[in-house]
Amino acid sequence: MKKLKVLIIGIILLLTITIFIGCTENNDKTEKSVTQNQLPVPAISFPLGDHPRWWNDDLDVSAYNSYDSDGNISNYRWFFELYSGDDFFTDYSRDGRNVSFSIPELTGSPGKGVLTLQITDDDGDTSFTYYEILIRKKPQINFEQVDSSATFNITYVSKEYDNYGILGPASTPAKYPLIKEEIGVKIYEYDSQTVDDSDPWSWVEGPTSLHGYNDVNGDGDVTAGDTFTIPSKYEGRHIKIVLTGAYGHNLLTEIGSLEAEIE
Repeated sequence: MKKLKVLIIGIILLLTITIFIGCTENNDKTEKSVTQNQLPVPAISFPLGDHPRWWNDDLDVSAYNSYDSDGNISNYRWFFELYSGDDFFTDYSRDGRNVSFSIPELTGSPGKGVLTLQITDDDGDTSFTYYEILIRKKPQINFEQVDSSATFNITYVSKEYDNYGILGPASTPAKYPLIKEEIGVKIYEYDSQTVDDSDPWSWVEGPTSLHGYNDVNGDGDVTAGDTFTIPSKYEGRHIKIVLTGAYGHNLLTEIGSLEAEIE
């Protein structure tokens, strides 16, 4: 009888120890499962720089700075929403590390865009981040040739370039004046021998600074009534003059063009 009691007590102790060890292992597994996976960290980058965006422009974005400290990123998902007054546009069709969006022209200006990046790691956990983007009409300069000469008169300058740029966390809209030092000129020459659907315009030079610029108002800004002159070497040639703007961020964008024959 005494041996039986000892046996029963031994069995009870053994079961107790086994249950305790099992609970401890389960707790360890639970703690490991809770702390095992770290959320991935998303980051939006702009390969061409944080430059202004225009209607009918392309928006190239990248997630190459995103990372997962304890695994790999298995999916990149992009969402782009654009609002302007009562008009709106959405594009949820982009997957991939590097993508490009086309920005349509909405009815109002400026427009506000929200670009969202959502990433998923190999454990199925997701994180997201976003950027707000202010989009405006592209600056424009119209000009005309003066009496078939090499001199051109500026007839119109868009003033809708102010207060634009990419808005991100802890940032504010940029403001760049349209000054003549940041206006470039590119020259193309017409090739009458071009066949098929080839582009008949061949690049000759530029962008270079404006030649022979006459700042009528003397304020340093490019304004209607100012003039500039093309070098005399283009006399007797059929050319196209393209004006470009940099606006302090070193991105050249076409803001005006004119075809002319110089006598």
